[in-house]
Amino acid sequence: PYMVNAALMDDDETIGMVIIINPNHYPQLMYDLIADVNDLVAHEIEHIFQVNGLRPDDEVSNGDEDLSGPEYYMQSHEVPAELEGLKRIAKLRNQSIEQVMREWFKRNKYAHQMEDEDVEKVINYLLSKYEERYGTV
Repeated sequence: PYMVNAALMDDDETIGMVIIINPNHYPQLMYDLIADVNDLVAHEIEHIFQVNGLRPDDEVSNGDEDLSGPEYYMQSHEVPAELEGLKRIAKLRNQSIEQVMREWFKRNKYAHQMEDEDVEKVINYLLSKYEERYGTV
């Protein structure tokens, strides 16, 4: 129904976002699209905090952004950003973090070229990091 992605621009202060909507799925796509936009904005703001020295050094990118698949999602600077975005969706929808993660990966696994076993590996990893960070799943 749609594709959406966002990234922190080279100035480390601007968030760029691309949204492509299939008009045949409008307005039904809006519920998920709005959640994904919320997730992406929270995710990228976390990266802004990281590059501006507002997060611990072990949560800051070392510049190696060429990873893909599960390795990308398990990087020390990506995990806090992912958790912030997904936590935002869970709060908005009043859903468990696990449910939100599973739904997000179901919508996005093909765009990120991951097999089911990779998705499961990342979800389990993120759930463990969520529990470490926030004390509950």
